[in-house]
Amino acid sequence: MDSHPPAPETWLPPVDRRALAVFAALVIILLAPWPGWGRAFAKAFGVFGNGLVVVAGPWDGPPPRFEVPPPGDVSARDGGPWAVVLSSNRGIPLDTRIIAYTPLAIFLALALATPVARRRKLIILAGGFACLLVRLAFAVLVPLDRAFAGGRSGSTLAELAAVVWTVFVTPPVMSYATPLVVWWLGVALTTARRAEASRGAGRSRTRGRRDRRGQRDR
Repeated sequence: MDSHPPAPETWLPPVDRRALAVFAALVIILLAPWPGWGRAFAKAFGVFGNGLVVVAGPWDGPPPRFEVPPPGDVSARDGGPWAVVLSSNRGIPLDTRIIAYTPLAIFLALALATPVARRRKLIILAGGFACLLVRLAFAVLVPLDRAFAGGRSGSTLAELAAVVWTVFVTPPVMSYATPLVVWWLGVALTTARRAEASRGAGRSRTRGRRDRRGQRDR
C-alpha cells in the first residue's frame, strides 16, 4: 500500500510559541543598551565605512574618513556611544545604531528563531547578512558621493540613487522593515529549493514503483 505523499511546504515555517519566545528574547538581548557595545560597534562600522571609501575613490580633495569620537563628545540625541564622525565634514556625527546595527540585530534574531534545519538556517543567515551589508554600503556611499565627489553627483545614475536612498534608507521605519523583508525572502527562496527537491524525490519514487510493477507483470 503506497504511503501518502508529503504535504507541500509553505513559504514560511509554522510559527509556534517557542519560536516567538526565542525571537523576543534575542531582540531584548541584542537591542539592550549593554555598556561598551555601542562604542565597539561604532569602531567596526568605522572599519567598514573606511574600506568603502578606499574602494569607491577617488574623491575631490582629501578622502572622507569615519572616526570614533572621544567618549562624551557626541550627545545621546546624535548617537552617543554609537556615533561616528566624518573627519572631512566638520565632524558631523552619524548614528550607526539605527542605520546599521538595528537591521542586523533584528535579522539575526529572526533567522536564529526560525524553526528550520541548521544547514538551511546557515544559508538564510549568510544570504541575509550579505544583502544587509550591501544595503549598508549603499546607505553610506550615496551621501558621500554627493558631498565629496562633485563630478559624479550630477549624473543621472547618481540622482536616481539619491532618490532610492531618500525613499528606502532615510525613513527610520526602514531599519525595521528591511530585515523583515530580507528574512522572508531568505526563507521563501530556501523553501522553494527544498520543495523542488521533494518533488524530484517523489518522481523518483513513482518511477521506482512503476518499474517494480512492470517486473512483477512479466
